[in-house]
Amino acid sequence: FPTGEKVEQSISQAVWSMHRGVAGPVVPYLLQSTHMALERYVLELHDGAKGDAEFLYRLEDIAIDAIRRTRSASIAGALTSLVLAHPNDYYRLADILLTSRKMIQADHERGCVWECQCKSLYDLCPNSEILQANERKATLQDKFRCETLESVMLRYQVELDSPDHKRRMRMFALLDEYGKSEDEGDQFFVRRADIRKQRIVQSVDENG
Repeated sequence: FPTGEKVEQSISQAVWSMHRGVAGPVVPYLLQSTHMALERYVLELHDGAKGDAEFLYRLEDIAIDAIRRTRSASIAGALTSLVLAHPNDYYRLADILLTSRKMIQADHERGCVWECQCKSLYDLCPNSEILQANERKATLQDKFRCETLESVMLRYQVELDSPDHKRRMRMFALLDEYGKSEDEGDQFFVRRADIRKQRIVQSVDENG
């Protein structure tokens, strides 16, 4: 956290993706539904704020405090949706999440693997749970579902947020730290996520 405080949390793919309703039977359905409700609630709070900067700042403070107080990464997984859906409004929250390589990795798998499986899993719900299944299917239409913390990290590097490019430089600093790891997975991640290691090609589409 920005204060220097460190918090240890338990994480697994099932725990991180609990709010997507695809963690069973490892995670009880009641816990999955609770986390799905949390995600929906905070996203609705954001939409209801209608761009009120003060309200959004307070909402971000509450999200950060919730993550600080828990020892399970499931809460962070649900609240990450705020960052994925609205990266420019929740940079402080994103900055905390992006300091955890395990969270980045878990969210990458959620976005690239689990989201593709969601519809099939929802279709398997028994008739007694058809209302829940239909509600879950509706979430597949959210544009941010295939976004990940990794793609947000790339966005912060490419989209210049201020004249001094603070977000870009912060992402470079995090990637430099991850680049010190000898783990092959970490090295592959850095090559994917660091624009300094890529050749960027600009093109003009049919709309100019």
